[in-house]
Amino acid sequence: MAEDSLASRECPQPADIDVATAGFWAAEAGHRVAHTIVHVHGGVGVDTDHPVHRYFLAAKQTEFALGGATGQLRRIGRELAETPA
Repeated sequence: MAEDSLASRECPQPADIDVATAGFWAAEAGHRVAHTIVHVHGGVGVDTDHPVHRYFLAAKQTEFALGGATGQLRRIGRELAETPA
């Protein structure tokens, strides 16, 4: 992906699409990791008595603050729709 970002500097495509793409992959991975860690620990990750809940909470707060994967896909779609073919 880094090579694609560097190559896109040579063409007039705005960096917004690259930023939104990176945001999508980060949001998708964060969501997957947070839910997997809860599943691996038998669901106790959502209980405040277990320290895993802090990681799950941090992942959800980040998702709400920066936008989830769906929001990033919408942003990419808007940018592509506005870009002439």
